Amino acid sequence: MDKVIEAVQKICVTETVEKPESTDCESTTKTELTRATLDSSLSHTTCDSITPPQAVVPDLLVCGTKSGSSAETKETEAISHNLTEPIATVAISTPSHSDNDSDSSFSTPSPSQLCHTELLEINFNVLPENDSDDNDEMSPYIELGGSFQRTHDMCMDKEEIVLTNEEIIMDESEQNKPKYVTLILDYPLDDDYEFKIYPDDKRGFTRGHLIREIKRHYDRVYAEEEETSTVPVGNIPGMMNRVTTDGNYGVWGHDLSDLALHTVSYNSQKNLFWLGVDS
Repeated sequence: MDKVIEAVQKICVTETVEKPESTDCESTTKTELTRATLDSSLSHTTCDSITPPQAVVPDLLVCGTKSGSSAETKETEAISHNLTEPIATVAISTPSHSDNDSDSSFSTPSPSQLCHTELLEINFNVLPENDSDDNDEMSPYIELGGSFQRTHDMCMDKEEIVLTNEEIIMDESEQNKPKYVTLILDYPLDDDYEFKIYPDDKRGFTRGHLIREIKRHYDRVYAEEEETSTVPVGNIPGMMNRVTTDGNYGVWGHDLSDLALHTVSYNSQKNLFWLGVDS
């Protein structure tokens, strides 16, 4: 009886021990099957459903407009640019012109813009002090200071008409007035100043009269400047130049004795005498 009981107990113990092994095997088998199924599923999904990774292409900004952001659009743009073109682009618009207006920005000046006023120039030939008749030694200068009388007297052709009345062109509103020309004095003054001068001959201006009129108006300017200036007339300390005075004409730099007239130019369009004066 005891032997039977022991045999039964061994059988129970054996079944109890082996059952977990069977359970482990089943669990292991189930786990392996589950992994295999998952791998198979993943493999299937990877092949058919997962899109391979692609290079990320940022949205393009072209002329301030944002382009589409779909993956196909980006891929197409990336391929078309071969990933070598710059991402940001600038559009440069070049206007088209016909042959007629292609040079519109470089318009041809009108004839009036190209036309230069032809000036009548009046010059001087002054004999040297030794009364030589050698023309090579003649001077073109009329002194406007203390030596004026000598150069005036030694100037040749003083009685020659250098500007005729017919050449003097006045404004239509002044046709009935006596002929005159506006003399411009500007050197060494702080601005341009105008004076009317009249011919001395019924035929027009003689060279001698023109010289004397210029001298007379320069004398007047310097005298009036000294009378109206609050700055005493004198030289700049340590220099030979005249101080700038604050009178009616703002004379600067030079005394009258420094000035020498060499040319008078007549502008017929404006009826003006312009002077060439050296110092």
